[in-house]
Amino acid sequence: MAILFVIGLILLSGAFFAAVAETVAHGVPGAGGWLLSAYDVAYALWPGKLVVLQIKVEALHPLIWDPVLTTIMAFPGWLVLGVPGGVLFWWAHPKRRAGAEDDAFDEDSLYLFDRLAEQAAEDGYGDGDDLAPSEFVPSVDEESAGREDNAAGNVPPDGISDDDSVEQEKNS
Repeated sequence: MAILFVIGLILLSGAFFAAVAETVAHGVPGAGGWLLSAYDVAYALWPGKLVVLQIKVEALHPLIWDPVLTTIMAFPGWLVLGVPGGVLFWWAHPKRRAGAEDDAFDEDSLYLFDRLAEQAAEDGYGDGDDLAPSEFVPSVDEESAGREDNAAGNVPPDGISDDDSVEQEKNS
């Protein structure tokens, strides 16, 4: 797995340099377009080396150059190197693999809060002995129940009915 991680890192580095090369190729006269293919970048920066590469690859087998490499080089170089590099880097990352084995279900930590709450209740901390000031603790009495209805929109403010408020709006 470590070798795949290193290969992914190398491919990501190559994608970075391909993006830099594409930026440089934009400065060459005649290289147009918003995204340049890897072939256009290689031809703009190293035209002689690209022709030599094509001759050497076609000497091995002509089908390797024309359908395979020309299809791959039709995409931007940073994409061709970055996607597989990113996938390998993520998939073979050492901490990701180690985390899958080390992250076993820990039931003890799952119920830690429940145990601490039970222990606090046994020690007498759960019987209204909280840190909130009493003015923020809502009380259940007639007045507060009316305010809750008013906030919910069930009771008009100051005891005015809906008909009275419509008449007041017309008069003003």
